[in-house]
Amino acid sequence: MKKNLTQMYMDQSIAAGTLRTYDIRINALKKFLSEKKKKNLTLELFAEFLALLETRNGHASKSTAEGYRAALVHFQRVHNLWTTGGTWADSWHCRKVVAGYAYKGKTTPATTRPTRGQVDTPMFAQMMKVAAIKHKRFAPALELAYRIALRPHQLMALKQGSYDGSHITIPDKRARATNRFSLHTRKEVIDPLAHALLQQYETQPGAYFKFSLTELRSVFKKIGQELQWDTATLKFDGPHCLRHGGMRHGRDLLEGSTEEEIQAALQVTKNTLQRYTRPNSNRQ
Repeated sequence: MKKNLTQMYMDQSIAAGTLRTYDIRINALKKFLSEKKKKNLTLELFAEFLALLETRNGHASKSTAEGYRAALVHFQRVHNLWTTGGTWADSWHCRKVVAGYAYKGKTTPATTRPTRGQVDTPMFAQMMKVAAIKHKRFAPALELAYRIALRPHQLMALKQGSYDGSHITIPDKRARATNRFSLHTRKEVIDPLAHALLQQYETQPGAYFKFSLTELRSVFKKIGQELQWDTATLKFDGPHCLRHGGMRHGRDLLEGSTEEEIQAALQVTKNTLQRYTRPNSNRQ
């Protein structure tokens, strides 16, 4: 949709990664409306959409529902999208719909709510064997995501000039219009094989990867299905699982360093590092 200057500035008030996530969620809602043959999203239809998400995912997630509500609030306020009845996404009623949906998720037995798994060292080796044969185009991206423990959107942001021989420059998830964090941060590359891959990509102009995050996620899921990674209690739903495994890999490479030094090098808090490096056997 064409934006006026006011809308452009308001869109720039939030992190680019957050705005991309909003766009993805709004497109999912538009697809839902198209399938329902409806033009306007109402609170009742939004509730139906959440119910459909629960059926597809097998559980009700509070963070997912709240993420869709946040995207709706932004697009209703900034772009006047689906505002029949006002900005209802920010209303008491919509908040209660999300709260009720989330409460149902909390009361679902844990066995039906799988936890995100970590691609550990043996799994990474299996994945790369399959990728080398069936998904050669995507193999380097999967490898870098693991070896540098990158978030998917950080991986896809890599381009010529991102790597300077020791560090990479990537988007900083913490950056907001309301704080002082820079839009980008520099992260030290500690894996020798990652250095070799990055050096190869720096010889090519433009973005490192000529495919979308959606395509990469699809390939990751295909590999996971072939290797039968998913269980009743663990899910491997996308390349973010490589970041979890990559944290454990990075910690192993930094053996002998203090906890503070490890956290600084991997750019995570103590709690996040503990959560990401927890073995799959302790996640179930």
